[in-house]
Amino acid sequence: MLKAMTVAAALALAAAGQAVAQQGAAPQEARVLSVTGTGSVSAAPDMARATFGVTAQRPEASAAFSAVAQAMTDVLAAVAAAGVAAADVQTVALSLSPVYGGGGDAPLRLEGYAARQQVAVTVRALDALGPLLDAAARAGATDFDGVGFDVADRKTLEDAALAAALADAARIAGLMAEGAGVRLGAPLSITLGGGGRPEPQYRMSAMEAAMPLAAGSISVSVSVAARYAID
Repeated sequence: MLKAMTVAAALALAAAGQAVAQQGAAPQEARVLSVTGTGSVSAAPDMARATFGVTAQRPEASAAFSAVAQAMTDVLAAVAAAGVAAADVQTVALSLSPVYGGGGDAPLRLEGYAARQQVAVTVRALDALGPLLDAAARAGATDFDGVGFDVADRKTLEDAALAAALADAARIAGLMAEGAGVRLGAPLSITLGGGGRPEPQYRMSAMEAAMPLAAGSISVSVSVAARYAID
């Protein structure tokens, strides 16, 4: 009877020891391969956004504002006559600031006020861009702050860039797995990274008839970070 109890106690202690050992053992880490893929798609721009406006200086602030308002009314009329919809014209800046003279050894003196108003105009047909800028200059626009080009169907470019980034990540993962002598499994996670595009800009200090504009191309880039299981 005593011998049977001793054997039972020994078995119980062994089972308890095995359970403790299993609890203390560190879990086996999953084998993972992490890569980054990038995709870029380019297209010719089919629309533009031009920013221009009017600046006037007068001895009185009200006179400066009035001069800008009158000139901008003529500019907006020219923009509308060029066929630009009202929804594609937006005021983006309106300012009034004092103008001082003198300085150095001479005391500063108030010489007047400078008022400025700017509008951003979306042009949906690039062949109309040059004539529009010329019409704005003839109507009284004095400040031209640049032209940014874009594409109307940006979603299609972004989708194509994303597909290219995913394919690039899979390609890199396959090459790395082959080089390391492991088998590539299914992707465990895919994270969308940053995306962006360079926008060609044409800076202008003065306008003249038949202004040449180079639209260049628009490039949309996307990156993804992917983690694959490996065996």
